[in-house]
Amino acid sequence: MRKALVTGDIDAFKQELEDEAVDVNFCPGSFTGVTVLFRAAHLGKIEFVQVLLQNSKIDVNRGDSSSLTPLFGACEEGHLEVVRLLMAHPEVDVNKAIPVQASPFWVACEKGREDVVIHMLQDPRVNIVAPMNDGATPLFISSQHHQLAIVKLLLDDPRTDPNEPMHDGATPFYIACQEGFFEIVKLLLLHPRIQPDKPTNDQVAPFFTACQNGHLDIVRLLLKDRRVEPERQRDVGASALMVACGEGQVEVVKILLASARITTLGPSLSRDATTASKSVKADWKEFIGAMPQAWISCKDVAYVRGESEIWALMNEYELHPAATITALRIELGIARKPRVKLSGENVQMKANFFSFFFFSR
Repeated sequence: MRKALVTGDIDAFKQELEDEAVDVNFCPGSFTGVTVLFRAAHLGKIEFVQVLLQNSKIDVNRGDSSSLTPLFGACEEGHLEVVRLLMAHPEVDVNKAIPVQASPFWVACEKGREDVVIHMLQDPRVNIVAPMNDGATPLFISSQHHQLAIVKLLLDDPRTDPNEPMHDGATPFYIACQEGFFEIVKLLLLHPRIQPDKPTNDQVAPFFTACQNGHLDIVRLLLKDRRVEPERQRDVGASALMVACGEGQVEVVKILLASARITTLGPSLSRDATTASKSVKADWKEFIGAMPQAWISCKDVAYVRGESEIWALMNEYELHPAATITALRIELGIARKPRVKLSGENVQMKANFFSFFFFSR
C-alpha cells in the first residue's frame, strides 16, 4: 500500500485493501508506527483518505509512536479538504493531542494554517483554548510565531482569553513584546480585556522585555499607554531603564529619558560597591542580585557593563535633567529645535553682512 500511495496509484491501492489479510491500520516499512491513513493525510492525498475512511476497520484516531494522529498531520500541513473529511468521521477525536498536549488545532495555529483554523473554529467540538503542558495556548503560540492572521481570528472569538499565561507567567502580549512583533502588539492592545502590564512569575513586565531587547517601536507605543507602568521593577529590583543600560540599548535609554515618564534612577554606588563591581563585570545581573538595591543606580549598571556612552548620557541627565530631556526630544524628533529670537542689533548686523556679501563684488 505504501508504494501505491507514494506513486498515486489509487487502483492498486484499492486492490490491496480488498485483501482480508491486509492490516488497514499498518503502513509497511514504517519504524515509528505510522499508519497508512496518517501518511495519506499528511501528504494531502484526498482520494486515498476517502477510500481509507470508507473501510470499516479503519482506526481514525490511531497515532504513531509519537501519538501523531491523521488529523494532527493534516492540520500541521494545512490540508483543508483532508481535515474536513477526517472531522466528518463519526469516530474522530478532534482534540486528541500528542504527549506534550499539542492538539490538532494548536498545531494549525502554530503553522499559520488560516483556512484550517477558520474551519475548526466553527466546530463546537474543538477546544480552541487547550494549552500545551507548559501552558502555551493557541493564542500564545500564534503570537510567538508571528501568525498575525491567526491571532486576529482567535481574538475575535469570545472563548479566547487574551491574558492566559504559560506556567511561567508569560502572556501572549508578553511574548509578542519580547520577540518584537509590532503588528501583533498593536492588535492585542485593541482587545478590551487585554492587560498590557501583566508580568511573568519573575515580575518581568512586557515593557521591560521590549526595552531589554531593543524593540524601539514597541517601547514608544507602550510609553503612550497609561495602562503601562514604565518604572515597574522585576523581582531582583531592576527597572526597564536599568536593563536597557545593562544591555547597551542606547536608543531605548534615550527614548525612556525623553519621555519624561522615568523619574527613578536610583542612587549612586558607594565607593566599596563600585570597587567590588569591577570583579563581576561579566555578569551584571549577578551583580544586581548580590548588591543591596539601595546602592544601585542605572548609571552604575552602565559602568559595570562598560557602556561608556550610556554612562555619559546618564551622568549628563543627573546633572542637567531638563536640558538633557529637551536635547533628547529634539534629537528623536519629538520636539522642534527652538528658534532664537534676534535682537534689533543682530538683525542689523545680519542685514549689513548680506549687503556686503552681495554688493561688494
